[in-house]
Amino acid sequence: MDFDKINVKNMYRYSEANVFSKIALHLLKQGKRSSNTRPKQGEVAGCLYRSKCGTKACAAGSLLTDDTYVPQLEGSDWHAYSKELACRGFRSAKLHSNVIRDMQYLHDEVHPVSWRQKLRSYAEQKCYKLRPEVREALGM
Repeated sequence: MDFDKINVKNMYRYSEANVFSKIALHLLKQGKRSSNTRPKQGEVAGCLYRSKCGTKACAAGSLLTDDTYVPQLEGSDWHAYSKELACRGFRSAKLHSNVIRDMQYLHDEVHPVSWRQKLRSYAEQKCYKLRPEVREALGM
């Protein structure tokens, strides 16, 4: 399965486990937070949906396409972001909100060194049936 194709516009076609897999593989590949550690006046400090240079994305940001990324929503939580996307016609943005919020928390609050272990524990707790390549990435 090509998890890179999963985004807020089409995730209604995918299970929660597939959305989790997309985010987990993204975070493990990136290996770093998407954040602004030296904000200029008027910029958001801390974790970002997309880094200023556009090379990194947070857990929820990995599901955003260019037409669903709203720079003005940097600093807002996924509930507010998905609500805005739904108002703009992207109703599927509200699907799988629990796992997206949980993964956003993991990205923002857990040190990247611990991501693999935390992702593995999360998948086990949820009893996700994961594809072999995801299980291998998580060390299962």
